Amino acid sequence: IGVRFLEILKKKCEHMVPDSLREDGLVDVTSDLFGNVPMTEGKGYEAFAARVRPENLVFSSPKTFWNQMPPMGVPHPGCKAFYATNDDYDAISLEDMPRGYKVYRTSSDVGDKAPWLYRNQPIFDKASPKPFASAGKMTRECELLQDGMSGKLRISYRSLSRGEFALMLLILSCDLRLGGGKPLGLGHAVVTSVKAYDETGAETLSWAPSERASLPEAYTDLVSDTVKRRAKLYCQTQVPVEMMRYPRAMSSNGNQRGGMCWFGTFASNKKNSTTGLQTVQARLPGMASEQQVRAQGLPRFDMNDLNGDLLYGYDVHTIVEEARKQTNVIIGIEDANKASSHGGNRYDNESQNRESRKDNRKNNR
Repeated sequence: IGVRFLEILKKKCEHMVPDSLREDGLVDVTSDLFGNVPMTEGKGYEAFAARVRPENLVFSSPKTFWNQMPPMGVPHPGCKAFYATNDDYDAISLEDMPRGYKVYRTSSDVGDKAPWLYRNQPIFDKASPKPFASAGKMTRECELLQDGMSGKLRISYRSLSRGEFALMLLILSCDLRLGGGKPLGLGHAVVTSVKAYDETGAETLSWAPSERASLPEAYTDLVSDTVKRRAKLYCQTQVPVEMMRYPRAMSSNGNQRGGMCWFGTFASNKKNSTTGLQTVQARLPGMASEQQVRAQGLPRFDMNDLNGDLLYGYDVHTIVEEARKQTNVIIGIEDANKASSHGGNRYDNESQNRESRKDNRKNNR
């Protein structure tokens, strides 16, 4: 987008700048508990170790299976429609505050409908899905843990105040997302019981969280209401939803636009303007011909409407030869209701990033 995201953060919302990039020597409670390694070497403060150190989660009798995974990737931080707080896509600009969070939803679909199956979210070659074996580096076969497995997680902690210990307990009462595959709904876990011991091995706490985002009675007043509300909001984002799929579509020249790249294509900046987003020419279900279609950004999460952030992606059905003569045309798509999405990831990365810009500079020499 032509402006470093860090500079936007410093200008509009300095509290979102990571501690590792600060030079003032100050850190927030997260860095204070989990350690920090500053990127500004020799400025601000030296690296310091964590006071809360989780070990490996060990399962007692794990049962696993091998699964052919859909393509995975990382979000593109330059996509304004995905990260900005402004919901008016005609007025959106670099001056808008970033949201400051990313929501990974979980899925209620299992078995043949599971979102982590490649056959449900394949890579397309024009109108046909590619076989898994020829889908390239963005897919892989992974060993996954079956639902319902239980294990133990040991956390070492030292020199915590009662307030810091309460904050750790609040975190443990929330939904946890562990390991990879989070955009596919994987890694969802909950803590059923907590036991704490002092340095002599004597038990100091035995607690079974009765609800998400809760605390033992003796620690309830040690965490602010603001933090408790945010914890409850996060737990609401982890309520499972149906049909969690990537939004995707294909242009007339066969280039695939999927996941985060989909947002970059359908919600890109207006040319020669500092505000607004581009529209694209497309033929959607029910349209007799191509029309200019407005950008579809990511709706904000509403804890009172868990399906309010539903998006619709489009699978390619046919490619019309005449469309190749036009520009910015997406044509020949199936019913949008077959490809609903609660966000997710991308397919081939065709948006601009550091590597693609480096390649462009090399090719232009």
